[in-house]
Amino acid sequence: MMALRKIAPVLLLIIGLILVGWAGTGIAQQPEQAPEQPVAQPLQAPEPQEPPRAEDAQGIPVLVEHLGTDPVGMRLALHLKETFQKSSLFRLAGPEEKHFNLRLVTRPQFTERPFLGSAYVLVWRYVESREVLAYFLGERLGFVDADVVAQEAEVLVAETDRIKGRYGYLLE
Repeated sequence: MMALRKIAPVLLLIIGLILVGWAGTGIAQQPEQAPEQPVAQPLQAPEPQEPPRAEDAQGIPVLVEHLGTDPVGMRLALHLKETFQKSSLFRLAGPEEKHFNLRLVTRPQFTERPFLGSAYVLVWRYVESREVLAYFLGERLGFVDADVVAQEAEVLVAETDRIKGRYGYLLE
């Protein structure tokens, strides 16, 4: 029995070390685990892209000038400006920046009946600045009736798009 008393503390120490070793390796019974917390990941920088051109981001700058006092011609000028404003291809420009200038001159088709229709001429010009003479790009002569003003404005915007395709490099 004496021998057991001498060996008992050594055996307890060995059993304790074995249990501690097993607990460290996960073999022993494990206590309830806390939910895993997300690990912060470093943000990745976005891949560099070619910056969009100013014309693509905000549209081609246009300035519409109207000369005339006939009602149908004034409606045509207004519809033309509204159509450019709604378009994603164009934007209305200020006079200080490079732009395509559309000079619209209208006269009543019949002087006795100014509300029936108008004759118009539209001249497209490229304006670099107020100090530089404008460059002639194209013209159009036509007639517009009071009931087709909006459709004629859309045709003129489409024609402006065609001219932009030909002379768009001037705005770069």
